[in-house]
Amino acid sequence: MDYVAIACRLLIGVVFAASAATKLVGPSAFTAFVTSVRQMRVVPGTFARPVAYVVVAAEALIVVLVAVPYAGSAVAGFAIAAVLLAAFAVGIVISVRRGERTPCRCFGKSTTPLGPVHVVRNIFLICVTIAGAAGTLGSAGVDLAGAAVAAVAGAVAGALVVALDDIVDLFRPATSRQSAR
Repeated sequence: MDYVAIACRLLIGVVFAASAATKLVGPSAFTAFVTSVRQMRVVPGTFARPVAYVVVAAEALIVVLVAVPYAGSAVAGFAIAAVLLAAFAVGIVISVRRGERTPCRCFGKSTTPLGPVHVVRNIFLICVTIAGAAGTLGSAGVDLAGAAVAAVAGAVAGALVVALDDIVDLFRPATSRQSAR
């Protein structure tokens, strides 16, 4: 289970590092994220900016917690990530059911509207946090080569999650791509 924990730490770390970083690359990026929170209409408009600050702070905290080589820290990071991901999934479902076509600002500037693929992605990531926490708690030791393979696998999987909107867009028919934007 140690290798699973390593892969999960990297996957969650990459996802949340990319998420936080793309919201903080400049004032316009953060403002766009605040706007998307407001447009989702899951919190009152006056709370959009404070909620955005809390989300970015939580994302950065998750990255730090899963990076620290201490089991308690990683489990806390996985737990915070699971709660945040569940809140995101619920918020997306509420927004989509209302007919909102808010772009996904999960990883910076995107024209892809929030939808079922984002909910499924978040459920998958919740499963990763559960596996990561379980793997961390069942720690028995690793060898360097195995740890390296697990780390690379987790980082690559994290990068694929970050690029999910683009990957899904590649497989949409051209007419669907036009209407999704």
